[in-house]
Amino acid sequence: MNNNVVISLFGAGIYTEKWMRLYESLASNEVSFEIILVGHRAPEFVLPENFHFIYSEVKPAQCAEIASRYTVGEFIMNTTDDIVFSEHALDKMVEMHRNYDCEKIMISCRYVLDGKDLTDEAAYFWWGIPQSPRMPAGGLIQKSMWTQLGGIDQRFTALCWDLDIAMRLYEIGGAVGLCKDVWVEEVESKRRLYADVGAPVDRPLLDWLWIRHTAPPKGMDSSPWIHHKHEEKGVLSRTRLSPVVPFDDRYILTRSQGPKGRWR
Repeated sequence: MNNNVVISLFGAGIYTEKWMRLYESLASNEVSFEIILVGHRAPEFVLPENFHFIYSEVKPAQCAEIASRYTVGEFIMNTTDDIVFSEHALDKMVEMHRNYDCEKIMISCRYVLDGKDLTDEAAYFWWGIPQSPRMPAGGLIQKSMWTQLGGIDQRFTALCWDLDIAMRLYEIGGAVGLCKDVWVEEVESKRRLYADVGAPVDRPLLDWLWIRHTAPPKGMDSSPWIHHKHEEKGVLSRTRLSPVVPFDDRYILTRSQGPKGRWR
């Protein structure tokens, strides 16, 4: 184990031709980091010594879970291979986290898509509704807290699991903080993956885990269990409505667990 790594970036990745662009966008950082990507396409070039690849044909959410288990940094942060970071992003996010001096905090970047900053619209549980909880882009968190939260729920196929992690942090009294002068830009968006899997499968699962469709009786104090009530969308719960189903170590590299979509 390399105890000198401060931040481990982890995730699913198959677009190997974009990997060095991601890596080079992190070159300005002074804090030590590593990248761990898991997927079914191996790079045809030698990776830098702090960039690691693990082969697996399982579903993307499981690939991310595998990658998270190999991280050695004090902090971990999910990433994908079709993004780039602003200068000194990791330095600033770690500094902000340490200034909070609180384990129950996740630090988010601003979110840029196709050159447009969508943070003020997209960075909430419900798009464009700032009364709902802030959600992360990236999401820097202490590895010890990730372990305490239990990792990714195996019922997610590809996307939205990071939002579930954030909601579970809120559930134990934590919060998501925005590092306002740091951004991550999605260069080639995952709109196709979201259309294929995210919208019809993973987002409904996320909603099922956190949204009640009935409000408490009139006069009852709802503050302990309601984040936000929306007339059409429902009642966003402070407590998860179903226990986490973690991934099993057995065959985790070779067999998709839970709903698997088109993956092995």
